[in-house]
Amino acid sequence: MTDILSHARTTTSTKARTTTSANTISGDGWPDSLNAVAPADIKASSRINVMSDNTAMRICSEQVVIDARSALKELIENALDAGATRIELRLKENGTELIEVTDNGRGIAQSDVPSVALRHHTSKLTDFKDLGAIRSFGFRGEALNSLASLSTLSISTRTSDETVGMQIGFSRAGAVTKQSAIARDVGTTVCVERLFEPFPVRRRELLRSAQAEMRKMLAAVQAYALVCHTVRFSVSHSSAKQGRQVLLQTPGGSAGMRAAITAIYGAKQMAELAPIDEVGGGGGGGDGDGGDGNGECDGDGDSSAIRLVGYVSRARIGAGRRSSDRQHVFVNARPVDFPKLSKLVSDAFRQATARSECFPFLAVDVIAPPSAYDVNVTPDKRTVLFADEPAVLAAASRVISRLFATDVCTFAVNDAQTYAATPLQPAAEPAAPTSSTADETPASADCNGDETEAPGRAGSLSCAAAKGSAAPVEAVSERAGADGGDDQADGEVGGG
Repeated sequence: MTDILSHARTTTSTKARTTTSANTISGDGWPDSLNAVAPADIKASSRINVMSDNTAMRICSEQVVIDARSALKELIENALDAGATRIELRLKENGTELIEVTDNGRGIAQSDVPSVALRHHTSKLTDFKDLGAIRSFGFRGEALNSLASLSTLSISTRTSDETVGMQIGFSRAGAVTKQSAIARDVGTTVCVERLFEPFPVRRRELLRSAQAEMRKMLAAVQAYALVCHTVRFSVSHSSAKQGRQVLLQTPGGSAGMRAAITAIYGAKQMAELAPIDEVGGGGGGGDGDGGDGNGECDGDGDSSAIRLVGYVSRARIGAGRRSSDRQHVFVNARPVDFPKLSKLVSDAFRQATARSECFPFLAVDVIAPPSAYDVNVTPDKRTVLFADEPAVLAAASRVISRLFATDVCTFAVNDAQTYAATPLQPAAEPAAPTSSTADETPASADCNGDETEAPGRAGSLSCAAAKGSAAPVEAVSERAGADGGDDQADGEVGGG
């Protein structure tokens, strides 16, 4: 027994020495076993070094412009900050070859040209404390510099003080490489050619998902066109296979959000919507002027109260959609992600229509003082933090509850005979259905109302029936809102 225990101790000691030897720490601080496979740059990372300016710029640029949509978004916001009332967008091969944005804004002064694409150079912000009062879309001075490092960037511009324009080329670092005089109107044209060309992996991914990126870019333009309804937007696309196509045109001017919705989504969609106008402090809701009143593209929230303006689907069967692709939330005309507000409206709509798979149309602008929220949270500025988020949600809950409680619900009935044999009854004493219930829709129906109607006729049931009223449904009239103003954003030049 003693010999066996002695042998076991010897074996264990030998294994321990073998393991220690295999992981002997060398002079550079790495185990010898790791030194055999670790790349030299990993081993060197144990020492802190200063990044070169070029390396730091390229790393940061990829976080500001992550795809074609974000590139287009930055250019649109620069145009809006420059006070444009007309923005023309030209895309080539789904934006993979060219993204061009032309505006009739103030243009770039010749004295600002050398610094227009340099990192952290902007005319919109000089001190961090100014962030609490800033009204422009951009303020970091990163967008144009990022685009210069990720593509071939060129700009042509002219101000009203100059008789000729300038054509400007830039290096990857944002420095001016060439400049020449050209004839052009007042405004600016920014051309982004071959996005992500310096990054082969990102470039291949862009080419692979080009059609999906095209859809995202068009959706982004639609969002800005909805809320900045005083600005005329147009989008055209060119490709070798299909030639030139005009994808979007909005009227701009004083036509209001109503006209923008009609131009983008059609008159049928507009007919299904109800206006929103609610002051966060309470009252003032549903006056019929939703989105067409005082909400401007510069998000001029001078009042201390928070105000919600826009449009939402009426609580009717068939008024919604099976996806949330037509839900837009803005804060002072800036498109943002506000999932709590979107969920609040969607849940109320589903409860009112008894359709759990449907999403209502939503276009609502939260107008608030700049000091009441913070968008400097993520690089794309889509995440927003409110100082009093419950007040915003409470205002939304009030106006939505009021609209849906008095709105009209329409139910499709498949069989005319069933409809005639089963008259509408108050909710307290429901009639027993025979072969088809009143709240069923045809199997082929979609939430947006684009359905193949089954034989028979459609019956209508007022939401007031739940309170014991079976009165016929009356047509709900739409009133055009007051025209929006023409004031534009207070921005100049420099990336967002």
